[in-house]
Amino acid sequence: MLNNCAQCHNLACSLIGQRGAARWDNLEKSHADRVTGVDLDALFGYLKANFSDAQPEPKVPARFLEGGCTPF
Repeated sequence: MLNNCAQCHNLACSLIGQRGAARWDNLEKSHADRVTGVDLDALFGYLKANFSDAQPEPKVPARFLEGGCTPF
């Protein structure tokens, strides 16, 4: 995530607003042509396992959310 997602996204924003497996799958598909040189199945598998709607949302300090988050 640090090497790939953080180039375009605020990582704190990526980790809040828990998403279901179908939403993570759609996000993976939408990133397939934008992200190269990374195993998207492994990356999104990690996100689905650790930041799903079945997991509690991580507590993120407000300073990490400054500047706002774009919806995913």
